[in-house]
Amino acid sequence: MKHLPHQLDAIDRALAAPGQRWLFADEMGCGKTAEAIEVWKRLGVERGVVVAPAMARPGWVKQFEQWWPEQQVAMIDMSPTRKTQTKARRASWDEVLSRPARIVSPELLNAERERVLLEAGGVLVIDEVHMLANPSTKRSNVLRRMAKRHKGPVLVLSATPIPNKVMGLFNIVDTVWPMRFGKGDGRRPGFSFLQRYLERIYTVNGTDWGGLLDEYAEELRYRLGFMMSRVTRAALAGHIPQFQIKPLRVPGNIDPDTFVLDWAREVMHEAKHVAVLTHRRASAARLAAMLSGLGRPTVLVDGSIPTTPRAARIAALREQPAGFLVSTMHAVSESISLSWCHRNLLAELYWSPKVLTQVAGRFPRLDGTAPTVLEILVRPNSVEERMAVALNDRLWQISQVTKEGEAEHDIRIALNDEDDLEKLLAEAAFSVCSDEEASLFDAMGEE
Repeated sequence: MKHLPHQLDAIDRALAAPGQRWLFADEMGCGKTAEAIEVWKRLGVERGVVVAPAMARPGWVKQFEQWWPEQQVAMIDMSPTRKTQTKARRASWDEVLSRPARIVSPELLNAERERVLLEAGGVLVIDEVHMLANPSTKRSNVLRRMAKRHKGPVLVLSATPIPNKVMGLFNIVDTVWPMRFGKGDGRRPGFSFLQRYLERIYTVNGTDWGGLLDEYAEELRYRLGFMMSRVTRAALAGHIPQFQIKPLRVPGNIDPDTFVLDWAREVMHEAKHVAVLTHRRASAARLAAMLSGLGRPTVLVDGSIPTTPRAARIAALREQPAGFLVSTMHAVSESISLSWCHRNLLAELYWSPKVLTQVAGRFPRLDGTAPTVLEILVRPNSVEERMAVALNDRLWQISQVTKEGEAEHDIRIALNDEDDLEKLLAEAAFSVCSDEEASLFDAMGEE
């Protein structure tokens, strides 16, 4: 398997960056992990550490096996607290330190371990770096401190460099490239960044900051071009398995659970692995009990299950020739790839664009095995049905439906992210809903 042109371009740019500090910001499933491993390999540096969330760590091990099989990798998949260090946990940590490539979670790091890792040198890789968007959290403080003190190459990965607010971008770039956008005024980090690039808004509570100033959007894009690389799934449509979103109409006189059971009974004859997703743990448990009666292996994953057993359950199901995965949305949003599932169902009659964005991002990936269909339950003639139809019709024509004037539009353009799926969902909602329906839909999403 060879790297695609966009990956080779990102790798070359990262190697040429001052200090080899680089942000890989490709959308989910576009090969960020493979890019970071290849940069590490080409640097000729043996040792290094990957800091990644629990659900992402097994994926890193598999990617090393694929792209750099001769590298010795150790992963610690438990999270000892700082106060309770058992002998087994110490032994696991010692095993990690003995290998050139070490994959750990942010929760494992304390002052002593940070010092040991920094003294070992090599490459520092931080996955899901948008965790640093809020600088006040304990995890953010640990990783920001490590990135600033590290003397070697620093490679960071995030599909969503702006999780919520524009300031999240500053906190990320200031961690990887300290002082690049100013040092702040002592009270407000990135004050010079705010003053130059963002619109000042005066309110009754004082000064607030809005969207990006139009006259500086191109400048910010230019400056970020020396720090990060980004490609979207839409740009890779020819390389990613086809992905469709289809509404599944549930008549008003039929119970949704019965409808889901009939749907599963039908698709199990034509699809190997099937995923059924829902919002609530109680719903997931009920659906898992129902589907287990169909005689196929059924795995339940929800937010109450620790991340390591969660990953083990999914890995075991993937080894089966067929089976059902029943999961809550919360569990799916935490670094779970669903590209190996052949048929998929969002078993909720009412959903918000944000939820659908989280689900859709788990399917179309470069490592996908087959065309994927995500069906979503809707009532006939409902707002959700019209949104699903509009979204599917426009899924691969995203550049034609960008809505000007949205709150994040300018900063998205600055990051070359005009085809964000969440933006497309918002556009689909506005295009098919009346004002009253749109307001009701937004209120439901907030709940």
